[in-house]
Amino acid sequence: MKRDAALSFIRHRGTIVRTFNGQFYVPINGSWYRNISSQERIALSELYPSIRSIYAVEGHMIAKRKNPTQPIQRYEKYF
Repeated sequence: MKRDAALSFIRHRGTIVRTFNGQFYVPINGSWYRNISSQERIALSELYPSIRSIYAVEGHMIAKRKNPTQPIQRYEKYF
């Protein structure tokens, strides 16, 4: 998924984002996310390079990538 498509997908479908360093972020609004443990705010565009997986409301993983150089791929099991 290209970057713009991935950002749009995250804004519309994702409710929890996990990064490669194990941190979880939840949306504040369409452009900003908050770290669950430290309560720090970060823009989605800054968070994007470190996103490992995206989860939906039900807790199901809906997209992932294995390393930061790969594009985000939809996790087909839940589509």
